[in-house]
Amino acid sequence: MMTELSNDSCSNNTIVVEDLSLEYGHNVIQQDLNFTIKRNDIFIIMGNSGSGKSTLMRSMTGLNAPASGDVFYHCRNDKNEQHGFWQSSNAMQLKIMEQFGVMFQNGALFSSMTLIDNVSLRLLETTQYSPRRIRKIAAFKLSLVGLKGFEHYFPSEISGGMQKRVAIARAMAMDPPILFFDEPSAGLDPVSSKLLDDLLLELQESMGITMVVVTHELDSIFAIGNNAIFLDHEQKTIIARGHPKQMLLDNPHEQVQSFLTRGNK
Repeated sequence: MMTELSNDSCSNNTIVVEDLSLEYGHNVIQQDLNFTIKRNDIFIIMGNSGSGKSTLMRSMTGLNAPASGDVFYHCRNDKNEQHGFWQSSNAMQLKIMEQFGVMFQNGALFSSMTLIDNVSLRLLETTQYSPRRIRKIAAFKLSLVGLKGFEHYFPSEISGGMQKRVAIARAMAMDPPILFFDEPSAGLDPVSSKLLDDLLLELQESMGITMVVVTHELDSIFAIGNNAIFLDHEQKTIIARGHPKQMLLDNPHEQVQSFLTRGNK
């Protein structure tokens, strides 16, 4: 069930991060970041704690402005595709933000709202659909993540893994062609984490969604990622890129090898 929100939706997405630098005050977090995310990638942003993974994602999703550089969302029908996100007008930024959904690390569900109400919220705020149609769309999104029959439960009544699935359903509510995930497996047991990985692969295969995933979970990195970058907290830039499995086999950086083997190689 597509929500048909716009005839201008990006159908040929690439994301280009160009000369991006991130700072807190005068403290440089990352600098000179350049990479491209292709359509249908499951793109992994990885690195040790404090390397700026979540900060980078927040800059890519319009939540925190970078110190310099920009993020380009290239769309086949976008006449303004040469303008970076942070150079664009507020109206254009909002239009670009309609093209992606975000799942935050803790899920960020509203505890006082049922699951279907959580998923419905953005549709209520940004569309003129009837309440009946919105609830039908929200119920369908919950069914896509395996939660049919749980529409009227509250977050406190379901498991942590199920809460993550609700957050994914909410991120998908507007049928965005791009999804961002910040540590989606955080706090989950291995079985729940594997089920979540399987769900992401299924959604990517069946719906052709481009996914950007911030994670430090090795099993997830190797199970779902087909492209990746490694942010180094000492050099404060990207020191490795490519398929995670290829990084493991052929990468000269000790930091990368230690991360991908947890120091056991």
